[in-house]
Amino acid sequence: MSLCPFCEEIATDLPPDRDGVRVPSRRILDTPSFVVFADISPLTVGHLIVVPRSHILSFGALATTHSVELNELAGRVADVLRRRYCEPLLLEHGSNKSADGGGCVAHAHLHFIPTRADLTSALSPFRARPVTSFRDLVPFAEQDRPYLFVGNRFGQGHVADQLSGIPKQFIRIEVARVFGLDAPLWDWRAHILSENLSGTVDDLKGEAW
Repeated sequence: MSLCPFCEEIATDLPPDRDGVRVPSRRILDTPSFVVFADISPLTVGHLIVVPRSHILSFGALATTHSVELNELAGRVADVLRRRYCEPLLLEHGSNKSADGGGCVAHAHLHFIPTRADLTSALSPFRARPVTSFRDLVPFAEQDRPYLFVGNRFGQGHVADQLSGIPKQFIRIEVARVFGLDAPLWDWRAHILSENLSGTVDDLKGEAW
């Protein structure tokens, strides 16, 4: 049985074989429990994803022992992006055993997108409520419920869990509106934003993390 796309890329360091992917690797940073990749089709230069090495479905399912490492890594990534571009918005489609929460890949990945956009109102149809840390996502994983998280480097923000009817790639659609990207440009399955991908790798690969 083949590995999931993220598990395979973590193991091989080879990016997906897709038209428009012109980088030999999109790996930016490694820590003991996480890998930081350039997003496969960054909505803006600097768009990164943090991916657990372990195959877990959401950051709500992250082991408590990795919480300190996640908090430290989120701070490091946010500091670099703030210095280079602007303070990033953090977003996650949290999967469960039967649904990907709208995120397309059922392996936890946390987006860091340099943007001043406020997506709180976009979550309102899906019963958003405030959260104060990444650990507030744990009950959703324990109850095997998909969720959508929007927040900052500290895990402060909002989470929504009434996701019936949520479009695939909801996060990308909403952020794409901010950057003026119409379909199919926001859809990584249909179009790779090659210049953003190369620019992200070129900008951040050699950063002093």
